Amino acid sequence: MDYNLIKLVIVFAIIVAIIWAKKPLHWAFIAGIAATALICMIPVDQCGKVIWSVVTDWSKMAIVLNIYLITFLQRLLDKRQQIQKAQVDMINLFNNRIVNALLIPIIIGFLPSPAALILCGEIVDQATGDYMDAKEKAIITFYFRHIPESFLPTYPVILLLCGFSGLPISSFVIAMLPPVIVLFVAGYFIFLRKLPTKTGMEITVSKKEAAIGLFKHIWSLILIMVLIMGVGLSVEISIGIVLVLCFIVYKVTPKEIVELLPKAFDKVMILSTLMIFIFQGFLSHAGILTSLISAFQALPIPAFIMFALLIFVGGVLTGAQGIIAVVAPLAFAAIPGFGIPLVMLLGCFAWASNQLSPTHVCVVVAANYFKVNFSDMVKQVIPCLAVYLVFSFLYYHVLMLFM
Repeated sequence: MDYNLIKLVIVFAIIVAIIWAKKPLHWAFIAGIAATALICMIPVDQCGKVIWSVVTDWSKMAIVLNIYLITFLQRLLDKRQQIQKAQVDMINLFNNRIVNALLIPIIIGFLPSPAALILCGEIVDQATGDYMDAKEKAIITFYFRHIPESFLPTYPVILLLCGFSGLPISSFVIAMLPPVIVLFVAGYFIFLRKLPTKTGMEITVSKKEAAIGLFKHIWSLILIMVLIMGVGLSVEISIGIVLVLCFIVYKVTPKEIVELLPKAFDKVMILSTLMIFIFQGFLSHAGILTSLISAFQALPIPAFIMFALLIFVGGVLTGAQGIIAVVAPLAFAAIPGFGIPLVMLLGCFAWASNQLSPTHVCVVVAANYFKVNFSDMVKQVIPCLAVYLVFSFLYYHVLMLFM
């Protein structure tokens, strides 16, 4: 019997129990770190060396910095009401209930903020009117708001996934375009097709003015994608360039910058990410990961299926960010010569699991806003997720033929 596997099960059970107790994610991984050190009898001096190796690893600290910079940009755009103004531009540009209910939450979803879900809820509520009940409004808000989370490098899960793989973020984003289209199409046919298009609202500006206004209010988000995808710059450099331009364009004063610096420090998100990296370092140092890889390789099913299912089940239980941190490094180490197809597949399964997880704070926000039950939302989203996962599985094999 491989006792390392038993140790891993115990450590993972501790993490899941703390998350289920509704404690912050970073506390769960702090407990996981302590449990790993105790169970595996890692000396104190070695613990210090593991922690030091993590905090001095730029590839990991760059991800932590990216999260801080993205949050800083989000706070700045909120302060200048750029996303809110983009909503008005979308309404003026399309004047279409379906477009408003679909695209505006997606635009708001460019930034990783659970609070933005409330803005989405207001727009969806207005766009759907009396044509849909509270349950339908809640799932439309939640579902379309999170489509950007499946592929944009402004989200920690994507940063972690690509960071662990060592593959270019631009390649991942491009590979994710077909699954994202499937999310759009499935969401439209399952949730929005019956919604009338006319809003009955009076539009006071021309289409041209609305389009120009929309670009003016989301140019910073577009530019980040261009610098990462088109120019090939790193995420932190891309966001840094955009932030400097925002300071100039929005005439941000030094006083405002100083005020935003601490506000951009999202303690839960940043500490969770840092603790995840340290936890991974402890598992690697203890040799537990090697044992688990060997166990997976001995299973009678393909490794890529096993890891995808492990991420899905674990993501439902603990949330996508935590499970990606634990499983993705295992998958990339256990499958020699892996590439974008595997990264894409794991990303799809992680995103789908997060839409069903009770630890996903946005689910709680949407359910509370529309006063519906979590179970009601889960039942409605399952058909879309089923289509998405089946497509991602088939798409994986298509990519494998050409890569």
